[in-house]
Amino acid sequence: MVRKTYFADNGYYSGERLTLAEKSAHLYHYTSFDSFVKIWLSQQLLFSPLNKMNDIQEKSVRCASPSLDSAEMLMEYSKQREEYKQISFTMDFDSYFKGCMSPTMWGHYADKSKGVCIEIDPSMISFPAHVLRGPVHYRKYLQHYMPIPTTLKTKDDMAKYIRRNAKRIFFTKQSSWRDENEYRIVSLDQKSLDISGAIIAVYLTSFNSSECFLVEKLVDEKVPVKFLTYSAALDNYSIPVLKSTRKYREDNEIDTRPQAVIEAEARQKEQLAMDILRSVEKLSFGDGKNK
Repeated sequence: MVRKTYFADNGYYSGERLTLAEKSAHLYHYTSFDSFVKIWLSQQLLFSPLNKMNDIQEKSVRCASPSLDSAEMLMEYSKQREEYKQISFTMDFDSYFKGCMSPTMWGHYADKSKGVCIEIDPSMISFPAHVLRGPVHYRKYLQHYMPIPTTLKTKDDMAKYIRRNAKRIFFTKQSSWRDENEYRIVSLDQKSLDISGAIIAVYLTSFNSSECFLVEKLVDEKVPVKFLTYSAALDNYSIPVLKSTRKYREDNEIDTRPQAVIEAEARQKEQLAMDILRSVEKLSFGDGKNK
């Protein structure tokens, strides 16, 4: 079958396959608007406990051993595994379909598409040496439990076992989650990840909402602010495209609501941002369960 290709605003759709290095060169994090404000002001992403993930299989901690004498080590495995935390991102899908273009991710992790997606350049982040990071691997069938060898006798043995088996424990999910195209950063003791200077773009799904205007004001042209929309191609195919929010309004002279209403909503959002800014030294910022 010949693959259909259409020229759209952002290039040729559908795009070419990417290598893993190319897919993970840019990472995308979906969140609510309120959490974006916290992230932008603090330049930190909060690690989330594994037991707060939305995958019921992943939240279940199952392990087993052929020896009845391994009860203590089984409990130690559960204890140590639950101490790990993670931050989740979405990778690029192909050379056209960026990680910020997924309608599934917008619906599930960005406040039903009313939130924000931030694009991050991981090469700009100084990752702590002990963190684990990489893409999630998707499998049709998963092991029901982790087999705990009888050779493990100490807490240190268990810590080394978990790190040796990190791919299976932290980076493998059932294939029904494949569309999330996930990349993870996992840590045992980090509370947050410093992303200062690593945010290279911010995305929304609206070009003239109060959230959009405040994002533009907060970002202050330090990085591009774009919105996801769709264009009609030949054969009536709907193709995702990314456009500059400010330029789109200027080019189309769009102002669909009275300016007084827009300014009033923006002031309310700005007050929220200022309240968060005043408490930035007292709180640990991040977005918990968001993607």
